[in-house]
Amino acid sequence: MQKRQDPQTGRLRLMYIGSPFWGTKPGLIYLSDPKINPTLIPAITVWWAEGQMYGDTQAAIDRAMRAYFPRTYSGLVNRYDVVQLSGCDESVISPEWQQAFTKAVQEDGLGFAMTDGYRGFGGGAGAYSTWEGSYLETRLLPTNSLTQKFVQGPMWVRVRVPDNALTSSLPFETAPPLMEINKVTMKPGATLLMDVRPQDQPLMAFWDIGNGRAFAWTCDLHGFYLGSGIWQNRWPYWIDFVLNLDYFVAGMECPRDPALMHTIRKSFQTYSTRLALIGDFMSFIEKFGASTGKVDERLTAVKAIKREVDDAYLAEDYQAALGKIQKLDEEFKAAEKVAMDSRARALLWVYLIEYLSVSGTLMVAGVTLWSIMVRRKLYKVVGTTRRL
Repeated sequence: MQKRQDPQTGRLRLMYIGSPFWGTKPGLIYLSDPKINPTLIPAITVWWAEGQMYGDTQAAIDRAMRAYFPRTYSGLVNRYDVVQLSGCDESVISPEWQQAFTKAVQEDGLGFAMTDGYRGFGGGAGAYSTWEGSYLETRLLPTNSLTQKFVQGPMWVRVRVPDNALTSSLPFETAPPLMEINKVTMKPGATLLMDVRPQDQPLMAFWDIGNGRAFAWTCDLHGFYLGSGIWQNRWPYWIDFVLNLDYFVAGMECPRDPALMHTIRKSFQTYSTRLALIGDFMSFIEKFGASTGKVDERLTAVKAIKREVDDAYLAEDYQAALGKIQKLDEEFKAAEKVAMDSRARALLWVYLIEYLSVSGTLMVAGVTLWSIMVRRKLYKVVGTTRRL
């Protein structure tokens, strides 16, 4: 398969349909990675999402598809490199678009991936339609779907092709067990990259079909507690796996230094959080008349260094990216210190007024109490009393 990415930016253009902001929110992982330009479409139809996650689920799915889904076939192949269905029911993708996805992979070299638990592959199909027998399942996926069939754990992963670009990029032998996956069967000609033991059931498979690639991960990607939630909570390379999966589907190189990549990618996730915290802090101190000019200058420097990090990451110069990340952390700490100093100056008068108000109140109360109860000058001494 020929590598697919934006010829102008070098980024992977991902259309993710399903559960980007559900569970552990894999969409946030994609948004944090400089190599991926994601279009995230929430279209999950699990029964417990009704009235909770997106209000009227079907209406919300329809709105999201109208807003973000491409209108034409040319829009699909020219704007995207990988299409990923994750927790997405078969009813969400019309038969016409299933044919379009298949054509885009086979003729125009797109990558396609299906992942996730109850809706992907149809293991949890019930009230909604299933992928079994669909155009996409019979003509594109490397596996055969089985309706309402799950494999129960605990189960440990077993790499079947250790020299594959994806399976060799991470230490899968250190991954904790999974508890539940969809039950599928392999199609002739597909490559089984990983299965589970002792159940001997497919977990990860792919094939290069026509000019593109189709991939299957029969567990979920949103961290469901019976599926990959254990990996998300107990395996440090969960973020790297989510990203490397789509790199592989697009034919891009999967980095081979797990520890280095994990350090870099973890910093990408914390970057947005730290930036948002400083922004909220600035909004707070501005209410007290503080000047945020120096903080803005520091943040401008932070963003400039982040662009350098992104450029090095896109160029796959990961050592240089790591060095710039350390510089980025130092600049962040400097910006946080300036923000704290600005807050101290802004709140000085607040603290002073509060101190004077409390002190004045105490003085007035003390003088009054002393005059009435101790000095008693305002009262006349009575020698005797009489009955009225």
